[in-house]
Amino acid sequence: MTIRECEREAQQLGYDRCTFVAKFPAGKKKCRWGDAYMGLFMIEGIEGFSTVNKVDHMFPGLECFDLTLLTDEESAIDMAGRS
Repeated sequence: MTIRECEREAQQLGYDRCTFVAKFPAGKKKCRWGDAYMGLFMIEGIEGFSTVNKVDHMFPGLECFDLTLLTDEESAIDMAGRS
């Protein structure tokens, strides 16, 4: 699925409680939605948020997969592993 399709599915599943993997030109990166309604997500190893608009512009057709809804416990832990 594309990043935009992933965004729409995350809105239905849990807008701030989903992770996914994005296949960037430099390799696969684990990502986590901060707010799928606003198009904000975090990319593993990168500080701050990225936006769907920016990423879709830079990498048209970016492939995303493994969209997963986090449990309450998993959701309480950020991508750096801190609670």
